[in-house]
Amino acid sequence: MLDSLAPSERRVGQAILEDPGAAIALSIGEFAELCGVAQPTLSRFAKNVGFHGYPALRLGIAHDFAADRDAQNAAGTGKPSNQPAQEAIRVDAALPVLAGAIRGATAVEIWSAPEFAAGGQLLAASLRGLGVPAAASAIPSHWHRRAVGLPPGGLVLLLGQSVTDLPVAQAAQRAREAQVGIASATSKSMRSSNVVDDIVLSLPDVEPGEMLGLWVAAAVTEAVRDVSMLAGPPGPASPWVTWPYQREVFLPTSGDPIPGVLFSQPTHSAKPTLILYLTGMHGAVARSVRPEAADNHVDASILAALLNAGHHVLFTENPAHGMRKKAWEDAGVQIRASLRGEGEDVLLQSRTEATALVDGALSLGIIDDPRHLAVVGQSWGGLQALLKMAGDDRISCGVGMLPVCDPATLEPFTDCGDEPRVVASSLRGPLGSAIVPRPLLLISGVDDPTATAAQVKDFEERLRPEYEAAGRASELQHVSLIGVAHNIEAGLLNEVIGWLDKNLLG
Repeated sequence: MLDSLAPSERRVGQAILEDPGAAIALSIGEFAELCGVAQPTLSRFAKNVGFHGYPALRLGIAHDFAADRDAQNAAGTGKPSNQPAQEAIRVDAALPVLAGAIRGATAVEIWSAPEFAAGGQLLAASLRGLGVPAAASAIPSHWHRRAVGLPPGGLVLLLGQSVTDLPVAQAAQRAREAQVGIASATSKSMRSSNVVDDIVLSLPDVEPGEMLGLWVAAAVTEAVRDVSMLAGPPGPASPWVTWPYQREVFLPTSGDPIPGVLFSQPTHSAKPTLILYLTGMHGAVARSVRPEAADNHVDASILAALLNAGHHVLFTENPAHGMRKKAWEDAGVQIRASLRGEGEDVLLQSRTEATALVDGALSLGIIDDPRHLAVVGQSWGGLQALLKMAGDDRISCGVGMLPVCDPATLEPFTDCGDEPRVVASSLRGPLGSAIVPRPLLLISGVDDPTATAAQVKDFEERLRPEYEAAGRASELQHVSLIGVAHNIEAGLLNEVIGWLDKNLLG
């Protein structure tokens, strides 16, 4: 690709070809200085040659560098391939445990022996690319001060070939006092050095240490990436990293505009589709679209799965939630008052604003045909999705994940079942017929105590005769997942992605 690159980027490519080890070991600032270019040039170079950023480029170089060295060893010296050693790291039972601990840590410190410094720096850069606050140091005299500054819930990863490489006992004690976990990736357990590690990733006893460090970086990065994604196809979106192609939108209605965020694909999507996404009770767009500030990653996981599947996503605020309520009002309290006849009818509003949502979605220019428009909601958002389908027949298909099919089945509202507003907006009555015969997927959890599988099954049976009468029985499906409570799991999201591919794209 050298001939197709700008001159400054060509210097970067030539520097990598001449000394790939430097690209692996040096920080972005150090390598930019070596190449005589600005740091943004390295970022542009990485993207122009097919990587998401400089950390991914370094990891790719490390993979190729390791594979090249391995091939030279096997072919030129008669030594056995190092692939078994790399595989031993990937299949170690402690690796997924370590990945989970890294993913959930408030901060990660990687303290490495000198020959593992390049691997430690590469791992830290790769983890930062996945949204994990991470730093690396190969200078033992610094570890004590770094330990004191770590936040509770952090993790120290000790990286070395043997325990004698890591004079860490005093720093480890300071880390413990700061309520920080300790993990090790070494050829021998740290226990003989009076450091009690929570997680031990056993490394094969091979030389050279530089390559072993790079293999560890690659294996741990891959494992953390795996646990970062709840489900769905692999891709650039992650529930732990803010999606860069997003913008606030306000969809006009006869009253106040509906706030939301449009998540678009960076280039023309292979799937010219738009998903209207609706969150559960107490969810708010502003909190959910900032993974670094989220107290949970349910919405972010669903959004990442939809984005990696190639869809554009429009995430809008539910009535009585987020920006659509006064700051001091609780959504549950406001909804209960509404169901009992006070103030605005939020169920009616959810249904009647569907036309404004569809019109607004089409006006964004992402799609020009509502046949490529679907609605997806989870929990209370599942009820919102069903009401939207009933409110506008242009919505092509819908998915209710663990859907609340009747608000009166929820604990705060069980005494509201006979209220006029609840009866008027009941999907179990004539209103439910407005959904038929468009494709509808209902997903319940066998162990769900909130939106029970029996309640979802009752709603399915309410609609089933009308789908059959229309000759579209296969367009209504109810999948009940064993072992699933009121939480989003991988199997659930995979069902959603498959259903959208089948029904939204034809």
